[in-house]
Amino acid sequence: MANACQVRRMVQTSAEDFGLPTFEVAYREVASKCGYVGHVEWSHPAVYHAITQVGIYDFGQMTHDKALSAFKNAYKLTVEAVIRGEKLPEVPKAIERKEPEKARPEVANSHLAAMRATLGIRSRA
Repeated sequence: MANACQVRRMVQTSAEDFGLPTFEVAYREVASKCGYVGHVEWSHPAVYHAITQVGIYDFGQMTHDKALSAFKNAYKLTVEAVIRGEKLPEVPKAIERKEPEKARPEVANSHLAAMRATLGIRSRA
């Protein structure tokens, strides 16, 4: 017959039961992406939520032991929130970068003429 501790372990839920990555997988992901500048694709909103609780910049400045401890605590709280059924904030979408349109030559020339006039520069004829 199982004792109380063994029964608790058998019924205890884990991150994986809710489709979240394990702590180890989440930590490796954060450690590999925290210094990346630009758009980052996170494997799960819980990973993003946990690292924002620590601070992405701060995480990168911490010693390994401190970063591990801080992320472990934040991820534990995030997993507990998911298990309780709380909704996590959505991961913000990156701003789409669009190439600027080139001005038509006549538009560019009219703007240049206006700037020259404002500055008192004679236009080249």
